[in-house]
Amino acid sequence: TIPTICAPRGNAAEMVATRLDTKLREHIMNSRHNLFADSAEDIVTQSRRPVLVLLDRDLDLSSMLTHSWTYQALIHDLYDIQLNQVSIVQDDGSGRISKRSYDINTNDAFWESNAMLPFPEVAINIDDASNAFKREADEITRMGGVNSLDEVGDLNMGASTKQLQRAITTLPELTARKANIDMHMNIATSLLEMIKERQLDVLFQMEEQLGRQTKVTILEAINDPEKKNPQDKLRLFALYMLANDGLRPGDIEECEAALKLAGCDLASLEYIRKLRSLNKMNASITSPALGTGTSAGPSGDLLGKFSSISNRLAGFTDSSSLGSIFSNVRNLLPSRKQLPVTCLVESAMGNRANAGGLGAGLRSAAGGSSSTAARMFEDFVHFDPKQARRGNLAGSNANALRGSLAADGAAQEAIVFVVGGGNYVEYQNLMEFAQRSTPRKHIVYGSTDIVNASSFLAQLSRLNGTS
Repeated sequence: TIPTICAPRGNAAEMVATRLDTKLREHIMNSRHNLFADSAEDIVTQSRRPVLVLLDRDLDLSSMLTHSWTYQALIHDLYDIQLNQVSIVQDDGSGRISKRSYDINTNDAFWESNAMLPFPEVAINIDDASNAFKREADEITRMGGVNSLDEVGDLNMGASTKQLQRAITTLPELTARKANIDMHMNIATSLLEMIKERQLDVLFQMEEQLGRQTKVTILEAINDPEKKNPQDKLRLFALYMLANDGLRPGDIEECEAALKLAGCDLASLEYIRKLRSLNKMNASITSPALGTGTSAGPSGDLLGKFSSISNRLAGFTDSSSLGSIFSNVRNLLPSRKQLPVTCLVESAMGNRANAGGLGAGLRSAAGGSSSTAARMFEDFVHFDPKQARRGNLAGSNANALRGSLAADGAAQEAIVFVVGGGNYVEYQNLMEFAQRSTPRKHIVYGSTDIVNASSFLAQLSRLNGTS
């Protein structure tokens, strides 16, 4: 089905939208083999056309810099994910560096069900999976009369035929599960070491409550010797600056001086300031939390269960010191909130009832209001390659297009593409919106590149050198 197209004015996304509209229109009119040819049995589909939302990266810089707390996004932030492979470099304490690479299999059921969950929940799920594995392994070894899975080749021939058959047929599945648990155990252990070393739980909590931070608390974090990663401090201050348009120049200079002493390269920060001065929409776009901020979750230590995994999995995994690593990690769950891209996509898909409310999550450089997002979307350019008129459907034509979409009901499918870098934080936020919608929406997310905060800061630094 041919999608309708919308994009913000005056930047790369509008240029892409204009060219794409022309290409689709030419294809429809001139192609002998029209890929979008309507069919009689597809009338319902044609009446509910998808919407293609093209966005510029500078609409929301904050989402690219924030510290995440979900499993997939945390892995990508700390270790990067390239071609579904995670490479972890570790120091054994004696100066020897080791590198392990893990392939994330698309058929990995544990990954599929846990990638978007907060890390503390993933810790419990690894514990549950490992316990279930150990119970089944114990049963198989007991039936075979051996002490471990490695000895299954020496099965007790005195056992019943059914027992032997079950042990032999179950062995490949258990071996694969063991390798999968080992992988997630090792990744989780490495993540926890990084969380402890860089105090990522503290930084995450500060960013979740960014509205409560002051210059004093930000300076304390920058000057804290326990926070050893300069880039973490730079990201925190950049988020604070984006969220506070009225910072005094003297306060900014004081924080930047502290960042320099901490070893930060301020080139990326300088480019962010240039973007904000060129376009007021490049200021912070902060969504209101649907909950009450950071949640402590259920009572008790959510990560405490994970401390005994190494003992319970003795002989089955390589881990032996998870308890000490988890002991100082805070029990944090992310607050529910919609990121700016999700808010705009919700509006573009025709959820007019929510259009006014989503504006509270978008703030311009001149100050935010509840109608900012609605005004932003109203100012988008709109294209419909199926209509005879070329170019942007301005004025009444754009209103007619949106009116026809509203008459057909909210769009159920959207293709979202960000011209510039994207990340798993944004992707997961869109997927959460799609899943909680009734009926469930189908959203495809893409961007010029999928980058973590470190790579994004490097891109901003390079751009600053060429601007």
